Amino acid sequence: MLRANQIRNCLVALTIAAIASQTNTAHGCLGCYRPPYRSLLEKIEASDHVIVARADDATGAKVIRIIKGDAVELDQIVSVNKANSNQNFAGELQLLRRSIINDDWDLESSLDRQLLGFLTLAVQLSPNAAAQKTLRDQTEYFRFFLPYLEHADREIADSAYAKLAGAPYAVLRALGKQLKPAQLKSWIESPQIAQKRKSLYITLLGVCGGQAESQLVKQWIDRGWQNQNTDNLAALLVADAELNGEPAIRLIENAYLQNRERQLGELIAAVNALRVHGQADGKISRDRIKTSFQLLLRERPQLVELIIEDCARWKDWSVAAKLMEIHAGGQQPWNNAMILKYLQACPLPEAKRFVTRVSATDARAK
Repeated sequence: MLRANQIRNCLVALTIAAIASQTNTAHGCLGCYRPPYRSLLEKIEASDHVIVARADDATGAKVIRIIKGDAVELDQIVSVNKANSNQNFAGELQLLRRSIINDDWDLESSLDRQLLGFLTLAVQLSPNAAAQKTLRDQTEYFRFFLPYLEHADREIADSAYAKLAGAPYAVLRALGKQLKPAQLKSWIESPQIAQKRKSLYITLLGVCGGQAESQLVKQWIDRGWQNQNTDNLAALLVADAELNGEPAIRLIENAYLQNRERQLGELIAAVNALRVHGQADGKISRDRIKTSFQLLLRERPQLVELIIEDCARWKDWSVAAKLMEIHAGGQQPWNNAMILKYLQACPLPEAKRFVTRVSATDARAK
């Protein structure tokens, strides 16, 4: 049995980790692991001005290409930040970037023609506001990165991986016809590829696989269960649900949400997998995922933190009565603020009355 303080401490740590790993996008696939560091392409996208220059000495460089921004002209000599410069980089192509408030350019990386070509194309293709584009437009943009997964150049491979790991699940589904299950299985089973990195490939296998891939995913889930290994469990459950539909959702409910033997990490992975399909509202409907979340709240009310924001976002007010019960019971004071915010947003009259009553008697709530 999980103790309340254990759950609270673990949830806080895991929430912080989740936020750190999702800095690429607020809408990316939650089944995919995103590194806490930024790829080279992400650094470029976060910069106001990016150029390619040929260094003449340790502090100066001649601009030969402008990738982003309009702060300089071709052939102009720019000042390189001494703290990031290298005495031996004269004559080489360098990627330099800076923000609006800086005068000197920061040296980011040496370049060869292959990396330069990839970065230039990626920046040119980048939509100004991807969230406002149609699914077709987003799919076309993210399709560009597929051939660069596990590229020999680590900067290219990391940038492509980070982009696709940050893509919405609906986009990954739309990319399914472009994927090759055999290649994905090869990467997933390769000991040379980091375990966490395989979460994206498992998710992609789910959107392009068939019966053989379905059986393989089930074997991986069973193996992890037997070994008490949660590596990529969220991605495996996402893929299983994509490949098998309703039976896979029932498996999550029976084997994880209702099984008292499951550990907190497994429960969080199961909820993340459900959330992915709830957000996509595709093959598995959001209404079906709401039912799973309602089950979790009945079975494990101490895990309310895992689902309450999703319930509010999806306007699922069916859990309001249970949340009022949890708050009134006083067993989870660390969740009170979150519960009250949900009830404030809830249009049900009984929720409004509850918030008014609590605010009148509890100074902290007010």
